[in-house]
Amino acid sequence: MIEAISRGGLWLNMRDVGAVDSRYRKLVDQMFEEIAAKVPSFEMPKGHQESILISSPDAQVYYHADLPGQGLVQIAGRKRVYVYPNTAPFITPQHLEDIALFDVEVDLPYKDWYDDHAKVLDIGPGQMLSWPMNAPHRVENLDTFSVSMTISYTNDDIRRAEIVNLANGMLRHRFGYTPKTRNLRGPSFFAKAVMQKLLRDGKWVKRERSARRPIDFPPRRRPARQDRRSAEGGMSADRPVMTVLTTSVGKPDARATARAAGFRVELMRDWKQAAARWNDISPSTPFQHPQWYDGVVRRLRRRRRRRAA
Repeated sequence: MIEAISRGGLWLNMRDVGAVDSRYRKLVDQMFEEIAAKVPSFEMPKGHQESILISSPDAQVYYHADLPGQGLVQIAGRKRVYVYPNTAPFITPQHLEDIALFDVEVDLPYKDWYDDHAKVLDIGPGQMLSWPMNAPHRVENLDTFSVSMTISYTNDDIRRAEIVNLANGMLRHRFGYTPKTRNLRGPSFFAKAVMQKLLRDGKWVKRERSARRPIDFPPRRRPARQDRRSAEGGMSADRPVMTVLTTSVGKPDARATARAAGFRVELMRDWKQAAARWNDISPSTPFQHPQWYDGVVRRLRRRRRRRAA
């Protein structure tokens, strides 16, 4: 599996590993304690989720923003991270509302000139990176096999901001009302908290989220005979166009059980089957978002055109 990932075009994301092996959770707890000791203004998270991402040398994460706090710990390989200002036009309150309402982090508008305002940071093994709350960012592997830990965390203010973003998004898109405040406390916050709790699992929200997460797979075309490559020299027509690997971590039973029993690893040859399984798992980060498929398909097509040229 690791060898296949190192050859390119494959990602493995083991989500919420702390729920399976408490050593991950305790390690992140210790990391946050050290940060709090050195940064007095840092508020200890009230909850966090850690995932292990193993990715190929050509992997990248597109321009996006997250609602929870984020941390990236590099274990092996090197990454280049572009961090953009968490102000307009790079990110706006309406963008945050759309992320909360439609559950799509990678739908932010992006322009090439944004890079002129980005802080570019290269990180390697043993280094950790975090960035301002809601700051848009994108990530590229520096032509190396990469192993990282991604950390998503929350505290009281982050949780309250997510409630406000979801409620304001409902007001704007469901009722046609432009929100006037983003207060995290007081009567307006209480009213929005009640409204979003009553409506967030309703049919309208589910329909709107589904409409914004389409997955379209063009018919697979077998390349001409002269375009076929041997397994040694390139991509063979007899091999799958793309192998998709998804993982999910579940909480094991209280009784003694093998650590691996908490993981589900599926290797798919059929895109539609993989998409169906992917949609069964709620995406908690852009690494699990279906729009990754679009990027994978585009990169593979470009690679095949270069090899055929």
